[in-house]
Amino acid sequence: MLINTRRVSGRRSLRFEDLNEALADAKRVSSQPVKTLGNWSVGEILDHLANSVHESFAGSAPPAPWLARKILAPLLKRPMLKNGLPAGFRLGKGMEGFLPRPEVPADRALDALHDAYSRLKNESPQKPHAFFGNLTHDEWITLHLRHAELHLSFVVPEFG
Repeated sequence: MLINTRRVSGRRSLRFEDLNEALADAKRVSSQPVKTLGNWSVGEILDHLANSVHESFAGSAPPAPWLARKILAPLLKRPMLKNGLPAGFRLGKGMEGFLPRPEVPADRALDALHDAYSRLKNESPQKPHAFFGNLTHDEWITLHLRHAELHLSFVVPEFG
């Protein structure tokens, strides 16, 4: 049964200032006992984050509908980059490249995330974002930081 991630309680509150901080948190959660509060394992979360960076460079996501890109995106871009992304977003048709591989081992996904973040640090995606359109290098990094905060917030340490 799928969990409605909009309604999950007990998530961690995260704020990453750079990709190194996000990667350090990913390393922590992949190397200690944790529980996930959503629908994906730690490996699947890290794999999804890595896939999202790679898809930013590929630019293969179908563009959002015109009305969303022209009306909603300009209104939501600044608040989302500043305050974070909402939980519960469902990927639509043509977004399969963003999905994690099922049951991917956390160590393999962490390596993929490390490689993706290394590329993002040194290179800016040149294709427009499917919703926000053209982004600066700093905006791309910020968007991926907010994305990491969202997904990693569902991973909480297990005590006892």
